[in-house]
Amino acid sequence: MLPLRMLGLLILMLFHCAADSVCPPESNPLTLDPPEVMVEHGQSFQVNCSTTLDHEMIFWRDENGIIDVEEDMEFITLMVANMSDWDVQPQCKIKIDETHECSKDLLLTIYKNPESVTMFPINYAHPVVEGTQYQIQCDIINVAPVQNLTVRWYQGNKNIHTDSFTNTTKKPVSESPILTLNLSREDNGAQVRCEAQLDLGPQEPQLPTVSSKTQTLFVEYKPVVECQSKFTGREHDFNLSMVPCQADGNPPASVKWYHKGRLINASQPLTRMDSGEIEFTATNRIGRANATIVVTVEYAPEFHQLENVPVVVAKGSNVSLGCEADGNPPPEIHWAYDAAGLDKVNTAENQSNLNITGVTNDTTYFCIATNKLRVISKPIFVQVETISTAANSVDMATPEPSEPRACPLELMPARPVVRYGDPASVNCSTSSTDHVGMGWEAADGGTEFQENVTFVIWTVKQLEDWTMSPKCYITLHDNFQCLKTPFITLYKTPDTMSVSAVGHAGPMMERTEYHLQCDIINVAPVQNLTVRWYRGNETVKTELINDTRRRSSNVSSHLTVIPTADDNGAEFGCEAQLYLGPDELQPHPTATSAPYIASVLYKPLIQACPSHYTGVEHSFTLSMVPCQADGNPPSTVQWHHQGRLTNKSMPLTRMHSGTYIFEAVNTMGRTNTSIDITVEYGPAFTCDDRYEVIENAEHQIQCKPEGKPEPVITWFKDGKEVSSPVRLTKNDSGKYSLKATNAHGDAQHLLYADVLYAPEFQQGNDTVEVTQGSIVSLVCSAEGNPPPKLHWNYTSAPNVNETTGGRQRNIIITGATSTNTGIYICVATNKVGTVTRSTTLIMKDNTTAIICVTVTILLIIIIIVITLCYCKKKHGQYDFLPVRTRDGPNIPMTSQSA
Repeated sequence: MLPLRMLGLLILMLFHCAADSVCPPESNPLTLDPPEVMVEHGQSFQVNCSTTLDHEMIFWRDENGIIDVEEDMEFITLMVANMSDWDVQPQCKIKIDETHECSKDLLLTIYKNPESVTMFPINYAHPVVEGTQYQIQCDIINVAPVQNLTVRWYQGNKNIHTDSFTNTTKKPVSESPILTLNLSREDNGAQVRCEAQLDLGPQEPQLPTVSSKTQTLFVEYKPVVECQSKFTGREHDFNLSMVPCQADGNPPASVKWYHKGRLINASQPLTRMDSGEIEFTATNRIGRANATIVVTVEYAPEFHQLENVPVVVAKGSNVSLGCEADGNPPPEIHWAYDAAGLDKVNTAENQSNLNITGVTNDTTYFCIATNKLRVISKPIFVQVETISTAANSVDMATPEPSEPRACPLELMPARPVVRYGDPASVNCSTSSTDHVGMGWEAADGGTEFQENVTFVIWTVKQLEDWTMSPKCYITLHDNFQCLKTPFITLYKTPDTMSVSAVGHAGPMMERTEYHLQCDIINVAPVQNLTVRWYRGNETVKTELINDTRRRSSNVSSHLTVIPTADDNGAEFGCEAQLYLGPDELQPHPTATSAPYIASVLYKPLIQACPSHYTGVEHSFTLSMVPCQADGNPPSTVQWHHQGRLTNKSMPLTRMHSGTYIFEAVNTMGRTNTSIDITVEYGPAFTCDDRYEVIENAEHQIQCKPEGKPEPVITWFKDGKEVSSPVRLTKNDSGKYSLKATNAHGDAQHLLYADVLYAPEFQQGNDTVEVTQGSIVSLVCSAEGNPPPKLHWNYTSAPNVNETTGGRQRNIIITGATSTNTGIYICVATNKVGTVTRSTTLIMKDNTTAIICVTVTILLIIIIIVITLCYCKKKHGQYDFLPVRTRDGPNIPMTSQSA
């Protein structure tokens, strides 16, 4: 006999179509606990459905039919051990009577967090140019439900955009939102990422955020320059690298300097010829920028003529001395003299000419040129030519001549140059034929008055008298007497020369002002002395000594230096040269000091350090990076990564790629630079051995090997090389071998690709015409991977049964009637999709309908009889009727004693 539960199910199926009314929500007698379920795909859950209303039965149902049923119970529990069906929609129902039902749907959300989130640029390669519209795609793979998905884009820690989705599908999907950025130079180096999160509501568990890897933006932009509009420096003491100009660009800009269209070396000291507008240019492959700086090169005064040529004038005459000097700022000119007895001197300020009235004595005048950089002087010797006439030889009635008589004497040499202690001589001759005699008047080497001679010689064996001024005189027959004095330059080269640092001993410190002193011992004449300072072979200063002393003296010259690292070990020296006249035959003796070797303390300078460097995993250490540090005292070098000190001898692995700081430290300070280090390594696979892919879908086998540089992947199937599969069909299922190769080796991986495809029916929709009372068999079969689940949708009837055999699900209609006519829909479902196939059943004539009704009535009678028999059995009386099996003969039923 049929148990009551099965009988209830049969009756429920029989009356389901007629009793499908649903209670209004405000009067719904069903209660679900919990009323809403959020469950992760593949996990379990349970829900109680209860009611206080009288009912015949309570059951759970979904789109595939009845799940569970209870009679005479006030509640029923739905238990799901593995929630794998995305389309399930459970519904709790009660049958109140034969015509009324109430139902309540379970609010069920099946969720799945994204399998992966990846981000990559679209149709762009790094870096990009400023102003370019840059698009990044974020791929969120297999997430459900997508309407609960939020994708946030971050630049650094700032949320710059949020995407949401309106797709109402329940099954996992993949989404690929795109972010568009208008990049500027401020975005260079910014880090961008996307994050995906399922928001299931405030009462549900907060699912972890799945984030992509961070991508660093590299934006190229043309240079921008910032310069001071004006700059002033001292000749030979500064170069263009000292001008405060900066250039910002990516890639880093190449800077150049131009003056009047001529390229200038930025490290070359500037001269006065470089004054004016100088153009600073910065160029990279994106563009060019420039700025104009007005550079003023200042230099100390310099006389137009350095030679000391004596000015010979007659006694009592007037003379005008001229003196011109260049300099920047323009120098002021002043005058001084070293003897008294001037009748009148024009002493106007900044006067380039000196007018002297009534010259009476030999005098040295000094033209002094001054600006803020230096004071220089130039001696000009005015020599008075003396002409005398005896008083008794002059006729008082005779008027004086309008011009003085010329002295008929000639000195050879007129300007002797003699080294201190050397012999000296001057020949005094005359062309006169009416003279009485001639001679020399001198403290040493003088001669007596000699008659009837045409020349006399002044001579000394050793000239050591700094004031020696011999005079050659002549007397004519008319008692006219005159004399001439040679302009003697007695010189002495320095005994010694040395360079020292004033007030400082030991090493210098960079960027600190120091003064070097050149001591020149026992040199004369000082006013003829020029001192030149050298740094190596380069002249850095020239000084004319402003001193009127003719005797041997000690002289000092000073050089101001502000040393840099380049000056460490540099040799500074001074040279003293005596300018003894314009005559090319005159000597210009020179003396040179021993070099002063500068020792400069300076903070470390990092050299030869590349911005990027690549090494091979396990065989590469930081000590192999060609970074050098120069410093005084010697530097200690360190490497830092992510804020931590790193052992430079430790072999690096792929996990150590990144930005490193190379730092050099000494007592003067510290200097560092950053290097992007990439640790390359051979290929390696970390993929699964088996992949389920959907037919004709793109990029579902996420098997990408690790390796740097990025490996080249070759696919093989059945020992033959094949193209990398983009879309697979059902025929592509099978084993694949992958080979990854880069510069550091290769790796292999075996995997099985199981191509899933939606169900497929071999036949299409059809129509079946049957006769009343006949037996009808409807077959439903479909192919698919995974094998599809089959079920029928139709109007149930007592004479309709479903059977399962192999991969078929069949409907057997016994004694077909008109109630069996209609559409029978076969539904085939797997995880890839769902397809349907319909069969329309029609009767050949009206008799069929009558037969169907009769059969239905008979079925109802049979059910009633079965029910009565069942009840009777429970009272101890049993009747057995032979039951005919569907596929075989009748089986005799015999009673057994209780």
